[in-house]
Amino acid sequence: MHLSPVILERAYDFLRSTAPFSDWDLPEADEVEFHIHRHRDNRFGDHAYRNGRHVIRLSDRRHNNYTVMLQTMAHEMGHLYQRQTDCKSRLSADHGPKFMRLMRRVGRRWGWKPEII
Repeated sequence: MHLSPVILERAYDFLRSTAPFSDWDLPEADEVEFHIHRHRDNRFGDHAYRNGRHVIRLSDRRHNNYTVMLQTMAHEMGHLYQRQTDCKSRLSADHGPKFMRLMRRVGRRWGWKPEII
């Protein structure tokens, strides 16, 4: 499977149009940067906030089907939402109780186990 920024942008738009993401007031896709990374570590993706813009990167090496890609995008959208709503948080990579509540909510809607999102 070969990912591209266009595929990531469309996946973001798709998820953003569905619950629970549609309730989160997430930025439009054209306000988010999408990149592919090829790091050799185990990261499926990451989220950052740089120069006033959200950046979502997914690994081209770690994704072999679209379901996993959507789950990773959902995970990173959770970080984006967390950063957007809790600016006190230094890191949007926090996987604490608040984040896990978000992932359980996503999991219930999508039929995914929170630990795989």
